[in-house]
Amino acid sequence: MAAKTYDVGDDALEAMNRTALLNMTATDIVARRGATNRRRSEKSDQVREIKLQLELKRMELEQRRIDAETENKRMEAEGRQKEAELEGKRIEAETESRARELENEREKREHELRMAEAGRPAEGGERGGYDDQNVNEDGGERGHPQVGPRCPRQIA
Repeated sequence: MAAKTYDVGDDALEAMNRTALLNMTATDIVARRGATNRRRSEKSDQVREIKLQLELKRMELEQRRIDAETENKRMEAEGRQKEAELEGKRIEAETESRARELENEREKREHELRMAEAGRPAEGGERGGYDDQNVNEDGGERGHPQVGPRCPRQIA
């Protein structure tokens, strides 16, 4: 047993009594076990540290995923908002275009009305631009005498 201590010489071992020798050997064994326990403790501390780091990484990745989802939702909402704005502008433009068309039609009808009140048909009116003065009673144009009625209904 004394050979396990390695720090005591042979002369010192012979001079020691049996009780001191046993005490020294027991202390050496306990010291070695303590070192083993410290190594185990250090290993378990390292394992705990690695587990904590892994958990921290998981939490960071989860936070990044949540942030990315939030960003995607925000971008989708912005896209829908822009689409709605564009649709609103398109409807507004169509409405303005239709209002202009109606205004032009109103002005055309007013012009036709004024011309009819003045006794002249409007240019390109319902009769294709012919004046009443250029049409005979039988529906033919003046200067172009008709041989007969235009259709059988006019005979009756």
